[in-house]
Amino acid sequence: PRRRLNQVFSIYLISMSLWAFVTFGMRHSPTLPQALPWEKAIFAVLPLVSASYYHFVSIFIKPRNRGWQLPLVYVSIIFAWTLMPTDLLVKGMKEMSYGHGFIQGSLILPYMFIFYGIIILALVQLILAYHKLESTVEKRRYTFVAVGVVICVIGLFTDTLAAKGIQIYPLGIFSNIIFSGLTAYAI
Repeated sequence: PRRRLNQVFSIYLISMSLWAFVTFGMRHSPTLPQALPWEKAIFAVLPLVSASYYHFVSIFIKPRNRGWQLPLVYVSIIFAWTLMPTDLLVKGMKEMSYGHGFIQGSLILPYMFIFYGIIILALVQLILAYHKLESTVEKRRYTFVAVGVVICVIGLFTDTLAAKGIQIYPLGIFSNIIFSGLTAYAI
């Protein structure tokens, strides 16, 4: 419990659990108006997931000279939270083939670019650090984390496609379970 890596990973897992909880609340809502606040909460939690994952990777790979990036990632959470009460991310809700889905606001693409980008940036840093490793045990650990985040991003991408009306089941929850399991195993 005293290792910083485990503490930050715990924060990441708590944020993932919170994301799953609000997603469940949205999916379980009986009406679209009741689902809307839950959907907005999903978009409030995703920045926490992205930031805590980036923070975890920054400790996991032990980078040097990246002191400015982590505070910038955490400041982006505040930016996202200022958008939550508006219709700029989520305009409303609609029924989709899989259940409740959201109507995208005008800033959804920049939002996704920023917060998926943070996750992808962490993946790139992980891959770069992997190539500098000599230990096969450490390389295996890095591989589990990298494969987990790739699965996560694919699942989140299916969520985005489903929200656009493409007939695909959103796999974000399932992919995040795999991602969390692989990353926990790597630690």
